[in-house]
Amino acid sequence: MAAFGRVRGAIERVALWLALAGGAALAAIIVISSLSIAARNLPLLLGLAGLELRPIGVPGDVEIAQLGTAVAVFAFLPYCQLKRANVIVEVVTQGLCERSRAMLDLLANLLFLLIAIVLLRQLALAFFDKLVQGDQSMVLRIPEWAPFGLVLLSLGMLVAAIATTIVEDGQRIASMPPSSPGGR
Repeated sequence: MAAFGRVRGAIERVALWLALAGGAALAAIIVISSLSIAARNLPLLLGLAGLELRPIGVPGDVEIAQLGTAVAVFAFLPYCQLKRANVIVEVVTQGLCERSRAMLDLLANLLFLLIAIVLLRQLALAFFDKLVQGDQSMVLRIPEWAPFGLVLLSLGMLVAAIATTIVEDGQRIASMPPSSPGGR
């Protein structure tokens, strides 16, 4: 039990740092997009005052926003899973006993683990393909394997986070008294 607690703590710390990095990436995207929009539109506004300036933007701002957002979204998933902050439709399970809800949580996490493993495998294949092919983004020439690698890291952490919640669900179910048939 103590070993599991230490492993869970380590996974949660890494997941927290990933989430913070994802937040920093989104903040950077906001700054870059804002600067680009201002650089394109400020000359037009100044043109009303008789000044003629050429509109410019931040080169590759759309690429940065696309790649950065994908990396950020995946960076949030492991921490969200550990905090059990995923979207849950409780309307369906509202009338069930606590044990039944815990069993459904376990089943949902097992399904989520399967999906995450499939995503991890497919993304790993894409990562190695991008690495071998040397594909780059169109404007900034960013090697496409780089964001794939960052998302791979997040997906690996997501698999660890889901496995952790599965163990916790199993422990929670094992510690519950059996529920009476039809009772809460």
